[in-house]
Amino acid sequence: MFKNIFKIKEVIKYLIYFLLPLFVLFPHLNQDLTPYDTGLYHKHIVSIIKTEGVILGSANLHDRIGFNNSNFYLVALIEILFPSIPSQYILNPAVYFFSLFYLLYKGINPRRAKLKYRILALGLFISIGLYPLFIVSISPDTMAYCLSTILIFRFIERDSFQKLELEVAIYAFLVTIKFSSIFLILFFIPAFVNKSKFIQSRHILRYILLFISILLPWIFTNYLISGFLVYPVLDFPLLSPDWKLDKELAQSHIQLIKNWALTQGVQSTQFSGISEYIEKWWQTYSLNNYHHSYFIINLYRITFIFSLILGLKVAIGKYKISKRELANVLILILVNLFWFFTAPDPRFSYATLLLLPMLIISLSLTNIKNYFPSLCFERIIIFAFIGFSISRIFFWDLGFLDKIRKFKEPLRGNFVPTKYGFITFEPESDLCWDASIFCNPYKNRNLILHEGKWLMITVGKD
Repeated sequence: MFKNIFKIKEVIKYLIYFLLPLFVLFPHLNQDLTPYDTGLYHKHIVSIIKTEGVILGSANLHDRIGFNNSNFYLVALIEILFPSIPSQYILNPAVYFFSLFYLLYKGINPRRAKLKYRILALGLFISIGLYPLFIVSISPDTMAYCLSTILIFRFIERDSFQKLELEVAIYAFLVTIKFSSIFLILFFIPAFVNKSKFIQSRHILRYILLFISILLPWIFTNYLISGFLVYPVLDFPLLSPDWKLDKELAQSHIQLIKNWALTQGVQSTQFSGISEYIEKWWQTYSLNNYHHSYFIINLYRITFIFSLILGLKVAIGKYKISKRELANVLILILVNLFWFFTAPDPRFSYATLLLLPMLIISLSLTNIKNYFPSLCFERIIIFAFIGFSISRIFFWDLGFLDKIRKFKEPLRGNFVPTKYGFITFEPESDLCWDASIFCNPYKNRNLILHEGKWLMITVGKD
């Protein structure tokens, strides 16, 4: 009988793990398809992958195709396996669901003894639950946001730095999704300065080989698509295939990305000083709720109070912050400062923007049991998880089911031959969607299609 009761409890536990993230996910599925880049080049890339796999020099059609990432290959696979369901309702919602599932498990799993990690998991669960990023889309931003959150959380909660294979694999995969994730390597630093016996050459070599084995296929496809190892930032001059994009175009694209990232946050690229820069950012995001900026700003206001509490507790000896905790806080501050002065829109660093305040809050509440010994904070946290998730049922809107069944209107445009007889599709706008794998939004009439074992697109000389 006791065995049956134990089994029932296990079933109920895993049912809770499954249902609560689902309750949180459903309200967001009625969002409109976002962002603009989905139609600009995301769907175009997926269409090429599904049809041809790889076209040599396909970035000559649209230079943003050179922003190759692993996310699009997963989307293509999903669209092949489930052709009747739009992919924007599968991959990103699934990643979002499993991220919530993971945080829920870490927050209410009875084997987790440390209250600070339960609090951190709860804070992240609620924040992500309220404010997902481009969830109804095939944008890589959602996967980067969710996986970055999970990766950093894993580093924060680790008791030791033995066996980092999963962290290395997640990190490498993140780099292939969003190259700016390369900076997350900073979170490996505490592992290398730790006193444990982790730092052995055979361990390091194994991690490096794992990292390279995940990156190599991505780098190789980058080369096939654009002629660059990582377009537009990493070139290898000795490799100059016929389909390689012009270096001047790559340089202009780098500058364009920098300027665009700045103007998203502060509406300009020219400033008289840091004070003007900060003032313009504040005017932009305190007056307009761009990418949940109101939530971020208010969260940091609250965190300021908890920072004072934590600092006071450390100063009077009520809490001894470990070197690893201090390192994680400093790394998060450093990453967020880099974000603020290079691409100050919350969407570009949402994971670290959330994790810094949540970590400070969780650390400041670490020994709260000492002040309220009669309260069971573990149970309070469990009830908070359940209460928040159930409350999200009231925000459900099943209108997304109609959107899934709705067919997209055909894209307007014309098939026009280039000077070399290559027939491309020229849309009326700059959006290609999946109208044609040979979509030519910039109406470049100098394109040449070379047919053979592999299709290849090059640019003819005027």
